[in-house]
Amino acid sequence: MTDTQNQRSDYTLYSPLLAYLLLSLPLLICRDPLLAQGATASYRGFLFHCQNRAQTSHEIQHTVDQLHKLTGMSSCQLSETHLKRKPFLVMRFMELRDLRPLTEFTQLTDLSLGGNSISDLSPLSELKNLISLNLGGQLGGNLISDLSPLKSLNKLETLIINRNQISDLTVFRDPALVGLKHLELARNQIEDLRPLEQLVNLEVLSLRSNKIRDISALEKLTKLRDLDLNNNKIISVLALIKLRQLHTLRIRYNHLKDFAEYPGLRKIKQIEY
Repeated sequence: MTDTQNQRSDYTLYSPLLAYLLLSLPLLICRDPLLAQGATASYRGFLFHCQNRAQTSHEIQHTVDQLHKLTGMSSCQLSETHLKRKPFLVMRFMELRDLRPLTEFTQLTDLSLGGNSISDLSPLSELKNLISLNLGGQLGGNLISDLSPLKSLNKLETLIINRNQISDLTVFRDPALVGLKHLELARNQIEDLRPLEQLVNLEVLSLRSNKIRDISALEKLTKLRDLDLNNNKIISVLALIKLRQLHTLRIRYNHLKDFAEYPGLRKIKQIEY
């Protein structure tokens, strides 16, 4: 037998094995039983995770269980039907970590998730009808540091993210969030306010208990009516003189020497200094 014939014989012998390995490669690489079923499987919604509990993580199972309890329904399908009819959802203090079961509830306009252990907001990027989103109130926050998934929520008017781990506000430079009217970022790690300059429709802003020194970026937010700057490191409030609609100002526990040197602020009806 010639060398050429030997090579052809080897190819004939190994080609079926090679084809099998190539077909099996995606399953070998993707050991996650959810991801092995498709690239978008990890973002499947409540019904999928409810009906395939053995294939989901403990964190996802817990979120599914809490949703199931909220409905009081006897089956996954009935729960899903009930949840898809609700315009709002309150899931505070439920020890939630994974929000993937929420992705299919795109009808939601109001969502409250304070007092949990959430760090990844990516699943919320699908909820494009949200008008109000609460990720941390006065009593309990989350573990959020990355706000970038919120830039797809172009209908948001109220965003509350108190008591988290936020230092980077870059997401607010995105034009999609220019409709925000009420923003609370109290008790975070914020220093730089410049990304907030784009939020020209803001009427209520809370920045208490951060690490803020310079508030000059706020002078462009001329629609502000209520501003909370308590407990920061602010040394000058000169930028606030241009805020002619400002009705309430809280600025206790800062590094201001003499508030009397800002006569332009006397027009503000309620000042806590």
